[in-house]
Amino acid sequence: MKRITKQLSSLAVACAMVVSLAGCGVSVTGVSFDIPDTLEKGSSIMATPEYAYDGETPEAAKADDLVDTLGMSYTSSDPNVLTVDENGNITAVGIGTAEVAMSSKDGKITTSKVVEVVVTPVSLDMVDSITLTKENNSKAKLEAVVQPEDATHVEIEFTSSNEDVATVNSDGEINAVDVGETTITASIKETDLTAECIVTVAPDIESIELGDTSLKMKKDGTAQLTATANPDGASIDGIAFASDAPDVATVDEEGNVWYEGSARNFNQVMATAADIVIVEAEQMVSVGEIRPENVQTFGILVDYIVDGRDDHE
Repeated sequence: MKRITKQLSSLAVACAMVVSLAGCGVSVTGVSFDIPDTLEKGSSIMATPEYAYDGETPEAAKADDLVDTLGMSYTSSDPNVLTVDENGNITAVGIGTAEVAMSSKDGKITTSKVVEVVVTPVSLDMVDSITLTKENNSKAKLEAVVQPEDATHVEIEFTSSNEDVATVNSDGEINAVDVGETTITASIKETDLTAECIVTVAPDIESIELGDTSLKMKKDGTAQLTATANPDGASIDGIAFASDAPDVATVDEEGNVWYEGSARNFNQVMATAADIVIVEAEQMVSVGEIRPENVQTFGILVDYIVDGRDDHE
């Protein structure tokens, strides 16, 4: 009996030694960590591992000894997107996707997670208002500006509050339908960000009246011409003013008139760029009296002629 007792005692000591080193037969069978599928660029998170054992979970100190023997380490498939240090601190440094992995030195215990780095939009802006005309179903294109500029997963929708006035497509292109007012709303899908633009469709211009049909000015003097479009509500946007004698007086697109000592021929450019061209003439002549090579603005571009002669009533 004494010999048997000694053998059992020796076995217990041996088992105790095994427990101190390996939890008396307990070993790590797997590892995992819980991190989100997406991270905001510039953010950080800790990948805290959770281990699985083939037996009863050992006490903390013994568990640490077991993990230390595994030689676990972290890696990132793309350090330009995600970086990870030896302690599992993950930092999102660039837009894209990358895989974070954790594995033992023998490669038998491993886990990984694919993470996307994103940038969330914080604002959406566009022009407050625009005016179109019904003529030929005039068009315009809205540009919605998203901040920050590198925001990801941005899909903008456009809607019109009154499609009987103007419609808008998915690219922000507005088409005038009828006279009136509507609100175009831009919104980013899956966010609360919106922006609005009031669109006014004005009636077609039937006639234009100038506030002054003649002006007497001193050299180097200035004056302001005004124009009114008919019917009421018609827009004067796009109306350009031009002088047929720029060496006498020049009129810009805002109606500002001034004398110049030398002729500057930019009327042709203005006339081709404007929607409506009004010419105030200091002298009216018959067709053919102006030599073709002296023509500055061709008659095909002129919509209205105002007689600016001093003796004109």
